[in-house]
Amino acid sequence: MTAMNPTHTCKTGNSFPVFALFALLTALSSWLAVPPARAGNDIYRYLDASGVERFTDDPGLIPRDRWSTVRVQKAPVAPAAPAGVTPLTQDEEKKEASEKDARAKEKRDRERKAVDERYRQVLLRQKAAAERERVEKARKAYDAEKAKLTAEDDALKTEYGMLLAEKAEVDKLALRKRNPRMGRQFREREAALEARMKDYEARRADLDARLKAFSAKVRP
Repeated sequence: MTAMNPTHTCKTGNSFPVFALFALLTALSSWLAVPPARAGNDIYRYLDASGVERFTDDPGLIPRDRWSTVRVQKAPVAPAAPAGVTPLTQDEEKKEASEKDARAKEKRDRERKAVDERYRQVLLRQKAAAERERVEKARKAYDAEKAKLTAEDDALKTEYGMLLAEKAEVDKLALRKRNPRMGRQFREREAALEARMKDYEARRADLDARLKAFSAKVRP
């Protein structure tokens, strides 16, 4: 059996090894099948030989026979600056940051002042409520003292009228005091009347002093 010659003869008469041509075609097809090395941060999704979905950002890692299943998720592109807008310099960025901090501080100060004002208003309302309660108690005490003094004064006036009536009776007995029985009765009633009058006058003087002191007070 004649051995196969691993060469191919062209019409020109030059020979070229078959295995070298095969290696060249394989390298060329591999180069054409693989996309560029990396484009930004695009994400490549593909199915492996087992049907499992895979992810990579390097297309060079995708097997050549799985490129038919590849789906590309483009990376977001940062918006370009509008025409005519000059990017901020470092000093301008610092100035803008400083102004932002100043505005934030001013806002915090306003909020703190608002809280302080609300707290002050609460304290004022509490103080006003306490003052109203104090005044109300003082008024009740004033009115109660006035009512008590008025009642005592009315009672003494009534008692004084009764004492005057008793004195009139004693004076009638005085006209008949020569009669032994009437005389004894006169002396007993006269002594009792004098004691009652002294007690009345003492209580009257005490009440008048208290009425005078009360009249100097002002109702809250």
